Amino acid sequence: QPCRLPYTICDKNKNPMGQIDKYYMSLKDLCTVDEIDKFIELGVTSLKIEGRMKSKEYVSIVTAMYNKYRNGGHVSDYDMKLLENIFSRNGFTKGYLYSNTGQNMLNIHRHNDNVYRDIEDDVHQYADELINNIKEIPIDAYINVKYASKPYLTLNYKNLSVTEYGENDVQKALKVATEPERIIEQVSKTGASAFVIKNVTYDIDGGINIPIKAVNELRRTAIEKLERKILDRDVVCCNPYDYKKSVKVNTDYGKSACVQTFEQAKAVFELGFGRIYISYDIYNLNKKFFEQNSDVFVLNLPGIAGDELLDKYATCSLSAVYISNISHIERFSNKTLYGNYTMNVYNSMAQKLLSNLGMKCICLSPELNIGQLKDCVADADTEILVYGRIKLMSVKNCLIKSCRGKCGCDGNVSYLKDRKNMYFPFYTDKSSCTNSIYNCLPVYMGDRMDELKSINAGWLRFDFVDETACDIKNIVECFEKGEKMPDGTFTRGHYYRGVL
Repeated sequence: QPCRLPYTICDKNKNPMGQIDKYYMSLKDLCTVDEIDKFIELGVTSLKIEGRMKSKEYVSIVTAMYNKYRNGGHVSDYDMKLLENIFSRNGFTKGYLYSNTGQNMLNIHRHNDNVYRDIEDDVHQYADELINNIKEIPIDAYINVKYASKPYLTLNYKNLSVTEYGENDVQKALKVATEPERIIEQVSKTGASAFVIKNVTYDIDGGINIPIKAVNELRRTAIEKLERKILDRDVVCCNPYDYKKSVKVNTDYGKSACVQTFEQAKAVFELGFGRIYISYDIYNLNKKFFEQNSDVFVLNLPGIAGDELLDKYATCSLSAVYISNISHIERFSNKTLYGNYTMNVYNSMAQKLLSNLGMKCICLSPELNIGQLKDCVADADTEILVYGRIKLMSVKNCLIKSCRGKCGCDGNVSYLKDRKNMYFPFYTDKSSCTNSIYNCLPVYMGDRMDELKSINAGWLRFDFVDETACDIKNIVECFEKGEKMPDGTFTRGHYYRGVL
């Protein structure tokens, strides 16, 4: 995983700022079992425990400890030892609960390859005891398989009962009949679920044929239905929005640009871009210029921002904002709303919904390929990324602070150099105190305009991260001529990839 790999943090000239090949993005594991008292005071009613890609020993101990202290109380040293020994990356972190960011959140100096090697014998033994004592839930089953009728399976747990019907009527066997014993055997297999079937009753005709696959599907769906009923959870189905795809073909495209510096903003403005997205920091330092050209410039809102920051962004005099998450819609309802691709618009229903909520233009997800983009474009005005480095990650724990041990934002681009000597640019946002990390190569589609036209989007978006004004001029010139980038160092992104 990228966050567990070594990197070197470099300045704008790609010179190392601190120690090389360190694990600047490898967070220690979050542990808040001793904070449950405070969660209860805050009104928290549910605790989420991450167990993805972890061992059953890890899951058993961690869930047992959080269950033990679910009502709060002092956590013993031995229980903390159990948690740390079963899995930790050189200790724990409280995450962002106390805004204590920096190197203490990270496992900077060690890789994590040996995280499972040093588990003590008594910890293993305790985990095994927990696993062996897991109680399965006993249930009863009734299976009905009658000729010319749909088969059905009923599962009973205490006073709860669910019944699931098959899709097709049972047929007479033409050659080999399905034996009742085979059907009962398949019904009794509860797999990785928490259930064990203690009693099976049945009413099965002789000389019939039913695919074993159909019996398995009957059992699987019935078990899922029973799980939902025990947990008192119903599945809510939503009707698709009624929409009609636009038959209008765009013959004139607008060009939009997302920039990181004032110099880039001026460069794309002089090149005639119709919409330019700028950060609050850039706006605040150059208000006069932007306010004089307010019909072109749009405030680009970061994805990570609390109420205090949103109140500050609301003081910007620009009449339009580029929103990054759904919370911005109501907060900035008095302005013209455009949607960034971080809104994850992946289909026409999402596009229609956001349009109904007041968004004038929506940038479609860069994870869509050309075929999906064609299908996604409906009546609402849309934007697609045609040049630029895609943002890979927003980081609240500042990379420069982790590297230097103190704050050191200077407004310039910095780089993460990986083990393959690829450079990933990142910028620090002083207003929200976050880092944005971008891909090492830009997407470029200037020589594929014929295919872009078939998508029928209204705006072509360019993202400029570390490009100079001269770079921008050359890139736009190549794009408008339909040529490839001169140095050839680009990617097609997801434009030609299959369905993800």
